[in-house]
Amino acid sequence: MPPLSTSAATANAHAATEPGGATEPGGATEPGSATLLRGWPWVLVGLGVTVAASRVPWLPSAPWDHDGANFARALDAFDLARHSPHAPGYPVYVAAARLARLLGAGDAAALAWPNLAGAAAAAVAVAWLVARHAGRSAAIAAGVAYAALPALWLGDLAPRPDALAAHLLVVAASLLAARKPAAAALAVASALGVRLSVWPAALAMAWALPRGAWPLLAAGLAAWAVPLAALAGGPNALVDTMAAFGAGHFGHWGNTAATAGLRLDQWAVHMATQGGVAFAVLAVATWAASRGARAAAVPRWWWAATAAYAAWIVVGQNPDHPRHLWPLLALVGAGLSVAIAVRASRATGPALAGVAAAALVQLAPGLTAAGQLSPDAALARWLADQPAESLALAGGSEVGVVRLLTPTVRALRVERPAEIAVALAPGGTWPRTALVSVRDGQAAPAGWPLVARFAARPGLDAPGMGLRVFARPRPVALAQGHLAGDNP
Repeated sequence: MPPLSTSAATANAHAATEPGGATEPGGATEPGSATLLRGWPWVLVGLGVTVAASRVPWLPSAPWDHDGANFARALDAFDLARHSPHAPGYPVYVAAARLARLLGAGDAAALAWPNLAGAAAAAVAVAWLVARHAGRSAAIAAGVAYAALPALWLGDLAPRPDALAAHLLVVAASLLAARKPAAAALAVASALGVRLSVWPAALAMAWALPRGAWPLLAAGLAAWAVPLAALAGGPNALVDTMAAFGAGHFGHWGNTAATAGLRLDQWAVHMATQGGVAFAVLAVATWAASRGARAAAVPRWWWAATAAYAAWIVVGQNPDHPRHLWPLLALVGAGLSVAIAVRASRATGPALAGVAAAALVQLAPGLTAAGQLSPDAALARWLADQPAESLALAGGSEVGVVRLLTPTVRALRVERPAEIAVALAPGGTWPRTALVSVRDGQAAPAGWPLVARFAARPGLDAPGMGLRVFARPRPVALAQGHLAGDNP
């Protein structure tokens, strides 16, 4: 069985399909593959529809976090200056979500529907790639195994673009491995327009493209970059916005490993809870299927792109959020699924069935939690049931969701406990009901009683994303100094 590597003809035309000029071993597509691919397009369509439909029962009804609230506002008004959404803008994702809403989806569901479409496209791309080198049953098994991986399934339910970007990377890799450089170039450009932070993997794939496909890649990038610059107020305004966002991300916001600490332990916890068992089974099955193979079943540039993104997330992304792992897990999951399907021959079905079974077992708790509101949305819904008159809330990033879902509540964002009194009692006058929301693990205001708690959802939220709500004691219980607006 020939490996899924770049052919000699492509290598000669490209000078090298690998960074640095190395070529992959292997030859042309299996002679019977063209016949194999004919006559089963409806099978692939059925696979894609099944993958998308498997997610529909758990579509979200509310944003999960402040970024989701920003994307929800962008459905009505795209404004980078007001973080609707925040830089770099995610133009391809916002356009896809607007289309979903135009077709009848609610705001939160519209933000997840592009992920469902991406999951369907990636599963079909993986199956189509395998079918060029193995039988139809192995191809379908590979597509199903990829789609069943917990991190990807749960990521598809999030009203944000991370999962879509991950799936587009897999689509691009599959097209490139199948020697479809024009389509691969457009998929790479689209992935960057969905989420620019996948740039290390996209760069590795762009380098693996034949040079003749680079103009098409540039055109694909321009197709979303030019409108984005226009919406931002011009190229200079876009650069200024990006610079300001970059300064915050890499500086005082603490959104990178450099500012938040490397936290490899936290990345490991995310990996385990987002499908570690399934990925372990997948890795063992791949090793067993590939023993004795003389050539790799997946091109080296695929793993180079994966390694590049892995290095990026641990130095340039915040370890608080499991979503930063999704593109990495998508590339790993797709690559291993392809390797098994190509190498395992008759054992492909049992091997991938075991992977899917392990995935579904580990997926069950996350799907159960997916029916619940996120802590931020649950807080907003709880506040909606409180008398809004003379009520104010101070909190962190959860304030964005509160403002979107419960606009009648005066919600103010504070960075430090010392700012609570200034925010809630400007001029020294406290509202009748003053509340503070605090993430789990963070210090609570001294002397303020706990009035509500919203736990993080197992398998979906990082443990520290849970919220506690504290109420300011009634004036009669406070020292006289606090009545004038001193810090509580």
